[in-house]
Amino acid sequence: MLGRLSRPCLDADGPHPHAIYLSEATSTLDASTLISMRDLAGILIVRRLSCIARHRRYMDVSEMIRALVKAATLFKPREFGVSREACALCGFRAQVRLCQSEIAVRCLRCGASAVTQSLVDVLVRECAQLSALDVYELSAEGPLVHWLQSHTGRLTTSEYLTDIPGGSERAGITCQDVQRLTYEDQSFDLCTSTEVFEHVEDDMRGFNEIFRVLRPGGLHVFTVPLNLGGVTVERTELVVGQRINRLPVEYHADRYRGRRVFCYRNYGVDLVDRLATAGFVDVEFRRPQRTMFGFARPVVVARKPSQAKL
Repeated sequence: MLGRLSRPCLDADGPHPHAIYLSEATSTLDASTLISMRDLAGILIVRRLSCIARHRRYMDVSEMIRALVKAATLFKPREFGVSREACALCGFRAQVRLCQSEIAVRCLRCGASAVTQSLVDVLVRECAQLSALDVYELSAEGPLVHWLQSHTGRLTTSEYLTDIPGGSERAGITCQDVQRLTYEDQSFDLCTSTEVFEHVEDDMRGFNEIFRVLRPGGLHVFTVPLNLGGVTVERTELVVGQRINRLPVEYHADRYRGRRVFCYRNYGVDLVDRLATAGFVDVEFRRPQRTMFGFARPVVVARKPSQAKL
């Protein structure tokens, strides 16, 4: 653990040239603690891989290589930082910033990103009886899923797999297209997702489906890349049945499928209106209490009316 590292990390010729006092990154760490940024990046990788291994009986070589390569490509010594802020998921007081990017901010124990921690930070304040709720999460793996498994009454998960029908399974993973969910009406108390709806071709149809499967009074709590200073920008449009790019193509990484996924839009403050059109009320952008190196993400909270009609 970081708190037990009390000796300098030495190379054959003395302290490593990239070694820093952790107290320079956070005043709560002992000034005598010296650690190589290269070694700390290694600790991050090892902890992340061990976390994956705890939840799976094996990890294939390709997944391990991707994790190592990703960490190596993100790491920028001049932008590296360490914080003792507690993780919203596991409570571990050691977060690292490999570079100036929200995707590079991670908990050293569970690997949760700033986006995932933002959602959980807001979720625990919005849902006092979380342990009694039936929850649907629009992903099947990762720190958020593991956290929900141990903090909710019943958890249903899925992934969007393009090569099998919705509602079917592959390797224990249920396929669902949020535009055409196969679940019954009023199946869940809470629906969650991180970074999903910007990749949904017809997001209004997706919001309508989430509304349908929520029980009256249920919550939709989720994140999307959000510009609070502007309105939603549609990056594509349908012209005579064909989708045409209006702006340069934008892709985001897809951890589950190991490839990039197309981004249809960049959301703005009028996301509130889209959710209201789907029937949601009390729509808010909630700020996490944690800072996460300044990368805390606004979280969207929308409620289905208690007397809602389908």
